[in-house]
Amino acid sequence: MRMFRFILATLLLVTIPFGVNAEEKIIKSDFKVRKNISLSAIDGSPILLNANKSFAEYQVFDFGDEGTTIILNYRLETKECGEDGKPVILENTYSWSSKRMLLGYQSQKSREEVYAVLYGDQNCSAMASNYVDGEMRWALIISSEPPQGSNFVADNIIGLDVDALRTKFIKENMPGRLSEGRKMGEYMVYDMLSIGSRKRYQSNGDYYYEANANTPYIRFYFKNGKLEKYVFLD
Repeated sequence: MRMFRFILATLLLVTIPFGVNAEEKIIKSDFKVRKNISLSAIDGSPILLNANKSFAEYQVFDFGDEGTTIILNYRLETKECGEDGKPVILENTYSWSSKRMLLGYQSQKSREEVYAVLYGDQNCSAMASNYVDGEMRWALIISSEPPQGSNFVADNIIGLDVDALRTKFIKENMPGRLSEGRKMGEYMVYDMLSIGSRKRYQSNGDYYYEANANTPYIRFYFKNGKLEKYVFLD
């Protein structure tokens, strides 16, 4: 019953609009937060976890005018055992990337907290805390339907080198091709290029749209030969 109340209270906390009896801030700068997780709700199914062996981490990459990428890494261990008599391990990496992505933070007067991954005003994922038996516990919630335009990726490509990334895209029939690299500060930057359009002006002031096969739609930043971050270009 206590855990049921925890689940219900946590879900209600996540649905409270920002600005209601809370301190809040929007995080778009580089940022990382990691919490031990007692409960997960992925695809709507609540699962009780061994909190001392379960964690979730949000990492925000700010690319200025190019956009924002938020990566979720999690490793969860269930309280209930599987058919083999051992706890089930759930681990994955998700990301969302767009100019409209942001990480919202909210702190209630009662000290409960929420970190919410938002695409505009649409919720993609959240970590929320609540009290159970006088102890603060955290829950991880992931939307079963990522918002259209959030460029959701259910794969971990951080740490790959350029050749491994190029090979992966070829095997998965990723549309487009990877550009040649160029130096940008401490990074080597590569673009995923595909078909787009650009506006061409005529001498009389009229214009038309021309197909362009070299339109970048994902930008990858490599450091010391390994992929460190990336952003989808809206």
